[in-house]
Amino acid sequence: MALMGWMSVDMGRPDLAGTHARAAWMCGEAADHDGLRAWTCKTWQMVEYWAQRRPQAAAHTERGAIYADRAGGGAALIMLSALALDYARLGREDDALTTLNRARDAAERLTPTGDTDLGGPMSCTPERAVGYWADTYLVLGHSKEALALADEAVAASESAPGAVRNMGTERMMRCHQAIAHLQQRDLDAAQHALARVLVTPPELRAAPLRLRMHDITALLPDDTAGRSFADTLTGFATAPGE
Repeated sequence: MALMGWMSVDMGRPDLAGTHARAAWMCGEAADHDGLRAWTCKTWQMVEYWAQRRPQAAAHTERGAIYADRAGGGAALIMLSALALDYARLGREDDALTTLNRARDAAERLTPTGDTDLGGPMSCTPERAVGYWADTYLVLGHSKEALALADEAVAASESAPGAVRNMGTERMMRCHQAIAHLQQRDLDAAQHALARVLVTPPELRAAPLRLRMHDITALLPDDTAGRSFADTLTGFATAPGE
């Protein structure tokens, strides 16, 4: 149920995601499983964020972090990383940076187990957590720190064995690179960062990736080159999937 909720977010159906998350929560309660409770809260957080309800998203993350603290492992790492990002989105910079430091500590102590890393998107390595850290810095306007983290994560992903390489996460990290470059007013570097993303087949363009293109478009310069690239990103985001 939790996995179906996650998939529903990617398919642009947050309404279904919420239904599946409620069923997953009931299972977690019945099994008294803190790991499942934490990941279900993460699913709810995504539903609320992509619905533009950021305070509600942060509330789910705060709740999930309590269960994740008891569970440890990847659940703790992703919840702290996501919570830092949620605080940044709410303008709570001090809380964001404090929580980010807690996430870094969790990454150093990481010991994944079957109870905390349930598989697929419901698992978290330090490399995946870096994506949240980079995004946190982007929201706070610290483009230099964000770009360094994004570059590191993309390089690590490119060198990972094919069986464990997470292309969805890598695409989002390349978007982070592009946003950082645009914050530094470097359109050419942003276009280079997105080159491999823009060849993604329509059926693999998850809803969050498509929405991220709109965020990037809003940062483009209002000149000939910027408008041309905006058209490219809009076409990418609106192409029908299969």
